[in-house]
Amino acid sequence: MPAILVRNNRPFKLKKEVAEGDTDDFTAICDVASGHKRAQATAAGRFGIGFNSVYFLTDTPVLFSRREVHVFDLLHLVFKSNGWRFSLDEFPEAAGSLVGPVKNVVNWLFPKAALGTHSFESVAHSGDFKEAVVRLPLRDTTDGDQSLHPDRFRDESERDRVLHEMADQAAKAILFLKNVRSITFGKLRKDGVEPLHDVSASELPATFVTFLSSVAAQAEAGTATKLECHFDRTVTWRDARKKNELVEWNFWVRHVADFSDDGLRKLRERLTNNGERAIPWGAIAIPKMSPA
Repeated sequence: MPAILVRNNRPFKLKKEVAEGDTDDFTAICDVASGHKRAQATAAGRFGIGFNSVYFLTDTPVLFSRREVHVFDLLHLVFKSNGWRFSLDEFPEAAGSLVGPVKNVVNWLFPKAALGTHSFESVAHSGDFKEAVVRLPLRDTTDGDQSLHPDRFRDESERDRVLHEMADQAAKAILFLKNVRSITFGKLRKDGVEPLHDVSASELPATFVTFLSSVAAQAEAGTATKLECHFDRTVTWRDARKKNELVEWNFWVRHVADFSDDGLRKLRERLTNNGERAIPWGAIAIPKMSPA
C-alpha cells in the first residue's frame, strides 16, 4: 500500500526528559484535545488536535520513536489495556522467530532508507531511536463511495503531485517555524531515496532566541511591556524537477509581542479565565525582492 513517511531528526521525549508536571510526547499524542501545551507561551499546538489532520490522507498512522511503536487505529484504542502499542523490548535478538509476525510487519513498515542511518533491526536489538518517523498509509476510497477529501492516489503521478504540493506549502510556511530549518522530500526506492525537493531557511539570530525567552518570561510574570525583534531571513528551494536549480527568496521579518496594550491585556485575561492561552504576539515578513 502506498504511504507517506515523515521523519523528524528529533525524538519523542520520555517522561523522565520533560519538566515536572509536563506530559511526555507519547502520552500527549494519544490524548487528543487535552491541550498539554496550553501553559507553554511560545509553543505551537495549544489545542492538541493538530495531529488529527493526518486523517485527511490515512486511517491508520503508525509512529516509531525511541523504543516504541504506536499504531493509531480508529477502531482500536491506543492504551496499554487495549491498544496497538509495542515496545522494542518485545523483540529481543535472541527471540528469533518466537516474536511472531509483528516484528516482520514493523520491519517492513519502516525500511532502513526511511530511518536514515539506522535500521529497525539494529534499533530493536540494542538501540534507542533518537528520531521520530510517522508512516501514513494512503487511504483508497472504494469507487462510488463519497469522501470528505480527495484520497485516491492510485497512480504514481498523483502521489508525486501530493509531494510537490507539500513542498510548495513548506516553502511558504518554513519562514515562521521556530525549530524547523530544512524539509526534504523524496520518493522511496528499493536502492534508497530519490530526491525531489529541499526547502530550507537561514538560521535564526540570537536576538530571536532572546525574544522567545522574553515572551515566555513576560507571559509568566504578567508585567506590561512591549517586546519586539527584527532580522533578515532567506528561504531556499532546490527542485529536482528543475535540474536542482536553487531558488532564493529574501525577507525582512518582524516579531512583536505587545503585553502593554490595554485592550489586548483585558482580552487576554478573559481568555485565561476560560482556560485558553493568549499571547499578544504577531509576526510579519516583507519580501525584499520581487520573486519573494
